[in-house]
Amino acid sequence: MSTKEKPFRWGIAGFGGFSDVAMAPAIAGTPGHKLQAVWGRNPERTRALAQKYGAPRCAAGPEELLEAGDLDAVYIATPNSLHAEWTVRAARSGLHVLCEKPMAAGLEPAGRMLEACRSSKVRLGIGNMMRFNPCHGWIRRFIADGNLGEVTEAQGLFGYDLPAFFPLATSPWRLDPALSGGGAMMDVGVHVVDLLRFLIGREVAEVTGAIDTRGYPFPSDWNSAAVLRFEGGALATVLASFDNCFRENYLSISGTRGSLKAEGTLWRQSTGSVRAVTDRGTFVFQPATDSPDPYRLQIEHFAASVASGRDPLTDGREGWRDLAVCLAVYEADRRRAAVQPEPCPLS
Repeated sequence: MSTKEKPFRWGIAGFGGFSDVAMAPAIAGTPGHKLQAVWGRNPERTRALAQKYGAPRCAAGPEELLEAGDLDAVYIATPNSLHAEWTVRAARSGLHVLCEKPMAAGLEPAGRMLEACRSSKVRLGIGNMMRFNPCHGWIRRFIADGNLGEVTEAQGLFGYDLPAFFPLATSPWRLDPALSGGGAMMDVGVHVVDLLRFLIGREVAEVTGAIDTRGYPFPSDWNSAAVLRFEGGALATVLASFDNCFRENYLSISGTRGSLKAEGTLWRQSTGSVRAVTDRGTFVFQPATDSPDPYRLQIEHFAASVASGRDPLTDGREGWRDLAVCLAVYEADRRRAAVQPEPCPLS
C-alpha cells in the first residue's frame, strides 16, 4: 500500500473476549487495514482494548459507531440474536458488513440481513474463516480435480471445552437459545457444515439429528450429532461438542477413488495437515509455518471483494444455507424425523 492510499477502516460491534483473540489482532496486524472504532457492552474493558489495538474511537452506542462517516466496514461479534439488528443498521449507514457465524439466531432475521444489504448495495460476509485455512483450500482443489472420484461419505468432529475458553459467568448468552439460537451445533457444528458444503461442492438436501442436554443445567445442546444427505446422495456425519477435552477434531472425506483426512485444521490458525490415499498414490499437504492465520486471510479477501464489487466467498447466501442446516438439526431432533433445510430466498 502506498502512502497515498487509505487503509480499509474497520469498526467492531461487540468488542469482547473473542474479538480480542481473533479479529482485532488480525485487523491491527494486516497492512492496509485499520481498526478505527469499537463498541462493547463493557465500556471500561472496551476502552482498554481500543487502546491496546490503537483504535482512535470508542463508541457509546450503535449510532455513534456506525454513523460517524469514518468506517468502510463493520465486523459484528455480538450475541447471535443481535446480528440482524446491527447488520440492518450498518447497511442503512452504507457500511459493508462482516458478521460472525452463525449468521443469526433464526432464518427470519437472517432474511432481513440479506434484504438490508441487497437494498443498500453493500457487501455481506459471514465469518466462516476456516475456509481460508490453506489445508481446506488444498482439499477443495484436490476434490474438484477428481482425485477422490465421486464423493460418497464424509465425517467431521469439532468440539472444545467451552467453560475453559468462555467462562459461563461472562458469556451466558451462548447457552440461552433466545440469544444464541442453539448450542454446540450453532457454535461449532456450523463450521463443519460450512466446510463440508464448501469442500464437496454440493448442497445439503436432508438432515436428521439428535441433541443432548442431559446432565447439564442448560436448555441448549451441549453435544449434537447430525447426518446430512447431500444432493447426489453422499452422506456426512457432523459431531459438535462443548466438552471435547480429549478428542482430536478432524474432517474426513471418501469417494470412489480414494479418501482423505484432515487433522488439526479446525481451529483459528493455519495449522494441521491432510493425508490422502487414492488409486494414484498417497498425498500429504501441510501449510508453510509462516502461513497467515485465517482471520487475516478473511479480512483481506473481504476488502478485495468490496473493492471489486463482487460478493465474498462466504457471503450472506452461504451463511443462510449453513444456518438452515443447523436449524434443521434441531427440528429433526424435535420431530424424530428427517427434515429438509429451508432454501435461501436469494439465488
